[in-house]
Amino acid sequence: MLVEAGRFATEAIAPLNRVGDKHGTPFKDGTVAPPPRDYQANLELTSIAQVVPCWTVQPVYTSIWHPSGTGIRYPDAQVAGVRSIWRF
Repeated sequence: MLVEAGRFATEAIAPLNRVGDKHGTPFKDGTVAPPPRDYQANLELTSIAQVVPCWTVQPVYTSIWHPSGTGIRYPDAQVAGVRSIWRF
């Protein structure tokens, strides 16, 4: 189990700040220059509909551009789902 935890830490957790590892935090002119930041943009569309008095349905669509925002290039993602609520 410890071997798997070590593998997960080196493969999944450690590379998350690769830009910070490459750039570092140089001290220049009396200030610390942080590593360059990137962005993540999300668009979420949702609505809710009451099918019958005790049941509502909520479809959700999310589009994610440039996931993680850490400089690691993950592909853009689209996520769709449905939430169903029953009230008794």
